[in-house]
Amino acid sequence: MQKLDLRNNLHNLIVGLKSNEIVQLLDGQQLQGPHLMTHFVNSKAAFDRLSTDDQMTKVFDQFQLQTIYSTQFFAHIIGVVSGLGPANRKRTDFLNDSNITTFYSHHKTLLATFNIVENLLLEGIDFFDENRNFNIAQAQENGNLILQIIDDEKVSLDKIQDIIIHLNKLLETVYLLFDKIENDKFTEKPVVSMVDSGSDINFSVKVPKKAANLIAQIIKQMWDVIANNKSFRHNQKLKDVEKAISVMGKIDEAAKSGTIEPEMAGVLKKGVFENTREIILKNTLTKEIVIETKELSNRQMLLEQTKTYQIEQGKQVDEETESED
Repeated sequence: MQKLDLRNNLHNLIVGLKSNEIVQLLDGQQLQGPHLMTHFVNSKAAFDRLSTDDQMTKVFDQFQLQTIYSTQFFAHIIGVVSGLGPANRKRTDFLNDSNITTFYSHHKTLLATFNIVENLLLEGIDFFDENRNFNIAQAQENGNLILQIIDDEKVSLDKIQDIIIHLNKLLETVYLLFDKIENDKFTEKPVVSMVDSGSDINFSVKVPKKAANLIAQIIKQMWDVIANNKSFRHNQKLKDVEKAISVMGKIDEAAKSGTIEPEMAGVLKKGVFENTREIILKNTLTKEIVIETKELSNRQMLLEQTKTYQIEQGKQVDEETESED
């Protein structure tokens, strides 16, 4: 699991399980049982709900949360809190029970681990809002284009090189588009601001926010064409799909108004289409697309699409070889 995904899973877990609320109450000198009971019950409900999420269960395993939320364990701590009644009590009245102490310690460990991951491993990364939620829209407004390279196995160096080459060409096209159509010349050079690897690779490129938002939109619209159009073939031409990519209309309007020459319009459209297609078919999407919740994940859909692409490419090579013979 990548550091960014671990950080986000931990944050969602802490919020759902009421870790801050539970620790704050038990860190105080006095507290009332009913307040603690409410957080315990809400915490257990969130645990049961999150137990259906495969990514979350991986985190559960690391922190042995199944133990403290088991029926027997949880029934015991609820019984202790209920037995102490509604009056104000010293924190030691609750922590004298070893199970409540264990429950409290697990939540303190979750909070400490989250702070280590966020403050040390992801230091200086501006992807999060004021509530520390992972916020892709805000990240893009800060000029962060966050991408994920997906693979069933380790990602090869050749694949990374191809992705970077096509991403760089796409960025050059988008920079040229803003320069020629909007008279907005970017001087900021793209830089890699984060690389986070596991079975997949997350990486972020720091670019002007207009470029980050436009490229994210282009990849999303191109992915929608690939994922939702059963008749799509990976060797289709620009003319077959350009209506689905909104920036193509903007390029056409600029050509019609005389802002750019028809030849420049062709260069821009070709650069957007061909490089975006190659990025996606090298198993790369924006992080926003990957984490969308669907019955069939976009991650799995992309793996299936690229397998189809490889088959089609193989057939195309075979046909070309036969025609030469």
